Amino acid sequence: MLCARCGGTNQGAETVKTSAGRGANLQLKPMPWWLDDGEEVCEHCLQRYAYEVEVRCVACDAALCPHCAVVVRATRESYCPGCEEA
Repeated sequence: MLCARCGGTNQGAETVKTSAGRGANLQLKPMPWWLDDGEEVCEHCLQRYAYEVEVRCVACDAALCPHCAVVVRATRESYCPGCEEA
């Protein structure tokens, strides 16, 4: 998408003010990694997540997103939905 003020593109970026007041300069900065969609895909829910928040199942070592992980509080171990049922 083309910026109306400077003519640059803002694809994958957000607009932030660099100084306060009227007529402030606008600068495009890349989004933080935790707000981006990520590049990994969870095998269970098929949602994209960032690699940095990936959880591994202690039983089968499968990679999954933190939303699908089943955490046993007593042992603080994470299981995938398939291994948790077994």
